[in-house]
Amino acid sequence: MGLKNLKAGELVYVGKNKVTALVLNLETKISKAILFGNDNLVKEGDSVLQANALVSVGVNTGLFGRVVDSLGNPIDGGEDLIFDEFYPIDVKAPGIISRKSVH
Repeated sequence: MGLKNLKAGELVYVGKNKVTALVLNLETKISKAILFGNDNLVKEGDSVLQANALVSVGVNTGLFGRVVDSLGNPIDGGEDLIFDEFYPIDVKAPGIISRKSVH
């Protein structure tokens, strides 16, 4: 029972409507997540399905001038976006020495 091998930063789908959520805290008997969808569609006791993928966002030049949500889904009424490449949202910042100085 439970979600085996759940990772912080992983996507999960909650309830029959499969509302997307981002797992943040992992504790012994409870995990906490942020919903990326309508919270009215989620009820106590809903099942949770692991996506087995860390959160990433699609990137390409088709994003120029578009309005998208936090997962890259268009919310401006335009055509769906097709991404060739995905970048993780949680990356380690470059070290101080490797950063370019401000000028």
